[in-house]
Amino acid sequence: MSNALLLNSKQSKNINELLNILSNCQKNQDAELITMLLNQMQQMNENFNAVVKELNTVKEELRQHNTHQPVEKQSVIVDTIAEFENKVQDQYQQLESMKNKLSDKSASLVQNFKEVGTKALNKVCEFLGIKESLIKLKDMAQSNAVEMQNSIDKIEKIGFEVKSAATHMKNAGRAIAGKDLADSADTKQFKIFEKLKGFYQQKEEKFTNQVEKLDKAIEKFEGLERAADKVSVKEKLANNKAAIEARESSEPKPVKEKQQPEFAL
Repeated sequence: MSNALLLNSKQSKNINELLNILSNCQKNQDAELITMLLNQMQQMNENFNAVVKELNTVKEELRQHNTHQPVEKQSVIVDTIAEFENKVQDQYQQLESMKNKLSDKSASLVQNFKEVGTKALNKVCEFLGIKESLIKLKDMAQSNAVEMQNSIDKIEKIGFEVKSAATHMKNAGRAIAGKDLADSADTKQFKIFEKLKGFYQQKEEKFTNQVEKLDKAIEKFEGLERAADKVSVKEKLANNKAAIEARESSEPKPVKEKQQPEFAL
C-alpha cells in the first residue's frame, strides 16, 4: 500500500520502520493488522477529500440557483451543507490525531526493540490501539451514513414544498388567464435538488460500504485475538505442567523405612 497520500514523512518513517522489524521477526500477523488499519484510514482520508471537493462544486451550483428559490429554503439547504462540511473537517482532524498517535507509539516500540529486543514486540497491536482505532473509524463512517440519509430526507421535503408552492403560483396565474391548470412546476427549476440528492445518496453508499469493510476488519481482529488467547492458555498450561514436573523431579524422594525382620518366638 502506498502511504504517500495518508502519512507525512515522519509518520511514514516511524510506521514503516516498525513494519520492517515485525516482518524480520516473523510477527506477520501484527504487521498485517497494522496494514489493515492503514488501509481503512487511507479509505477514510480519500472519502473526506472527495466530499470536500464535491461539496465545493455543489455550493457553487447552489449559488447560481439561489435566485430561483425562496430565502428560507435556501437557508435550510446552505445550513445542511455547512453542518456536514464542518463535521467532515472535525473528523479529518480526528483522523490526523489517530495517525500521529500511531506514529508516536510506533517510534516508541522501535526504540524499545533496539534496547531490549523481541520482548518489546509483545502485544504490539494492543499497545498501538489497533482495534480501538478501527472501531472509531467505523463510528465515523456510520455517523456519516446516517447524516447522509437525514440530508436526503430534508432535501426531498424542501424540494416537494418548493415545487408545490411554484405549481400553486403558476396555476394561480393560469386560472386568472383562463388557461388549463398545470400538473407540476417546470422541472428545470428543481435540478439543483436532484443534484444535491444525488450527491448525498452517492456519499451514503460510500460510507455504508466503508462501515461493512470496517465490520469485517474488526471481526477479523477479534478472531485473531481469540486464537491468540487459546494459544496463550495452552502455553500457560504447558508451562505450569513443566514447572510442576520440574519441581517434583528436584524434590528429594522420601526414604522408605527399612522393615525389621520378624523373629519367631
